[in-house]
Amino acid sequence: MQPHFPQITIIGTGFIGGSIGLAAKTIGLADVVVGTDINNEAIEQALAVHAIDQGQTNLLRAVKGSSLVILASPVETFEEIIRSVVHTLDPETILSDVGSVKGQPIFNIEALLPPHLYFVSAHPIAGSEKSNALASHPDLFNGKHCIVTPTSATNKNALNIIRSLWEAMGSIVTPMDPLLHDKIFGAVSHLPHIIASATLNSIALIQETISPDSTPYTFAPPSLKDMTRIASSSPSLWSEISCRNAENLVMMLETYQDEISKVTNFVRQRDRHKLHHMFTQAKNLRDQLC
Repeated sequence: MQPHFPQITIIGTGFIGGSIGLAAKTIGLADVVVGTDINNEAIEQALAVHAIDQGQTNLLRAVKGSSLVILASPVETFEEIIRSVVHTLDPETILSDVGSVKGQPIFNIEALLPPHLYFVSAHPIAGSEKSNALASHPDLFNGKHCIVTPTSATNKNALNIIRSLWEAMGSIVTPMDPLLHDKIFGAVSHLPHIIASATLNSIALIQETISPDSTPYTFAPPSLKDMTRIASSSPSLWSEISCRNAENLVMMLETYQDEISKVTNFVRQRDRHKLHHMFTQAKNLRDQLC
C-alpha cells in the first residue's frame, strides 16, 4: 500500500533530493514537500523545477510538522543535523537518508535518537555525475534498486513504510546488513569512482611526458568518455565517501593494484594467451551487466 504523508521534508535539495521531491509530488506521496539546504541557490533551483512546494534555509522551520524527514545532504552532515532537529520533531517521525555509506554512521545516528523517533537508512542506486536539482527527474528511481539497511534497533513499521515509499517511486527494494552494504558498494561503486579519476590523472601525466605542448585529451575517443563519466562527480562528495569507507576501500585498491601488476607483466612479456584470457574474462563479466 502506498504511504501518504501530510508533509515531507527533504534536507539537501540537489539532484537526488530534487528527484525524490519530484517523484513524491508526481505520485501523491505528500500534501506538502518542503526542501531545505544551506545553499539558497539549491533551494531556488528545486523550486524552479517544482521539486518542492516550499523552500527553507532555516532547518528547524523546515522539519517542523513533517512526519518524514529525508537526509539527502552529504553523509558527514547527518549527525550534526540530527542533533539540531531531534528536539523539534514530533513523536513517531520517521527519518531516513540516501547516503552511499552506511555502517558506523547508522549506529551513530541511532544512538542520538530517543525511542519515539525512528531511523531507517536507504540507498537508491540511481546516482549521476550531476549534482543540482535542475537535472532531477520524477522517474529517476523507476526500475532501479534501492537498498534499505535495517539494524536490530530499526522500528519494523517504519521500515515497512520506507520500503513502501521506495516501491511507490518504482524502486526494487532489497534489505541488506549495513556493514555488508559498505563492502559491496565499496567494490561496485566507490572503487570505480577512484579508478576513473586515477585513469584521467594518469593519462594527463603520460601526455605531459610524451607531448607537453598538446592540449590534454585532444584525441580522446568516446570510449574514454564512457569509462570516466563518473569522474565528473562532486570531488567533495567522493572525498568524503572514500574516507568514510576507507577500511574497505584500501583492501579493494590493493586487489586492483595486484590485478594491474599482473596485466603489466602480461604486456611486458607479450603474453597473448594470458592477455586474451584476461580480456575474455572481463568481457564476459561486462556482458552480464547489460
